[in-house]
Amino acid sequence: PPGEHRLALRVLSVAGAYRLWADGRLVAESGVVGEAAEAKTPQRGLVLARFESRADPVELVLQISNHVYYRGGVHQAIVLGLPEQLEQMHVRIWAWTMFFVGSLLIMAIYHFALYFLKKKDVSSLYFAFGCIVLVTVFTTLDASDWLITLFVPNADPGVVSRIPLAAYAILASVLYRFYKSLYPDEFFVFIKYICDLRSVVFLFIILTQPDVVVYKYVQYLVWVTAFVNACFMIMLLLCLNHGRDGALILFIGYVILAVTSLSDIYRYFFGLNVLNLLPFGMLAFALSQALALAQRFANAFTAVENLSADLRAEIDERARLEREIVNVSEEERRRLSHDLHDGLCQQLAGTRVRCAVLARRPIAEPGVAAEVAELLTLLKDSVSQAYALSRGLWPVEHAPGEVEASLAELAQRMGQASGAQIRYVGTLSCARSRKEHLLHRNRIAQEAVTNAVNHAR
Repeated sequence: PPGEHRLALRVLSVAGAYRLWADGRLVAESGVVGEAAEAKTPQRGLVLARFESRADPVELVLQISNHVYYRGGVHQAIVLGLPEQLEQMHVRIWAWTMFFVGSLLIMAIYHFALYFLKKKDVSSLYFAFGCIVLVTVFTTLDASDWLITLFVPNADPGVVSRIPLAAYAILASVLYRFYKSLYPDEFFVFIKYICDLRSVVFLFIILTQPDVVVYKYVQYLVWVTAFVNACFMIMLLLCLNHGRDGALILFIGYVILAVTSLSDIYRYFFGLNVLNLLPFGMLAFALSQALALAQRFANAFTAVENLSADLRAEIDERARLEREIVNVSEEERRRLSHDLHDGLCQQLAGTRVRCAVLARRPIAEPGVAAEVAELLTLLKDSVSQAYALSRGLWPVEHAPGEVEASLAELAQRMGQASGAQIRYVGTLSCARSRKEHLLHRNRIAQEAVTNAVNHAR
């Protein structure tokens, strides 16, 4: 419509220095454009170029000079709209980016805490480092509108552009150690050497070499990464084939990350303006790793619970067997006590009676009467010892309510056997108890009296 309108252009991810004119008026520039590499200063960044339009066709001229990047030009579409709309678009991108970054940071902090609580499980530590690396990559990519500039406004664009490359270079080494800690048998050691060599070489190039050399070797970093990704997926398939816990979830998450990262690879090599799904792929990848760890922890907790239940059952069974052994032992002691009481004790008592009858008869042979008297004394002692042994094996001969009688008899018997003066005095009444409780009570009393007699000597 006729009239004056304020419009804006959203210029993002131009590989090289550029100038932008609208109807012959310079509205945006980034870096210093030059015809030679020595005269040009590349500076990538987000620019909202505002200009006025009078409803006539607007002539836009974009001048780009690139002597550094593998493929120069515009990597993402230039968006035309009202300034307010483009500002809202920028805010939405930063909001989504902060959501992704916040989710990754929460997972990183949580798994750092898990590692410090259980240092033997290094998988939590490697996963937390992996989340930090993903955060570093994502906050410095053009897909996030360089979120890092929100917190560091004066950050050097040249340094910012190298940060995701450095993080991308070490990501494979961190992921290998994470997977190796989970599946040590399926992840081969020579892959670790490849990942570490890749990280060291490209980190050296990225941190020490000029931009021309760095972006020349970035393409080799991508191809080596594609080989490492293929190895990772093959080893995860081996884990899946062996039925490892969480292998399916980890495989799906890694495939999602590999597929979504193709958008950046296509844009870098072929200039295709495809939808950028890398942020969603990173978040899905991190969530899959966290879900796999959670599944392993849940399985471990379930195994511990099952083991605890089995252990409790085993303890109960052992306690039952111990009680049964005690019952069998006490039953055997009762049988031996009865056999002594009804067998040997009766025979000795009968022998003692006959010997007493014999002692009353007149014996003409000298000395025999004294020997018979001595034999009668020995038989009396033997009968007393036999009865004492019988009662010692099975002291409970009274009814369950006759507690004092059993203890009084124990005191009398122990006093006769030891020669010490032992007397039982009951001042409190005792409730009726079960037979096994009476047995334990008598055993305790017998042990206490025996210890007292031994220490009194």
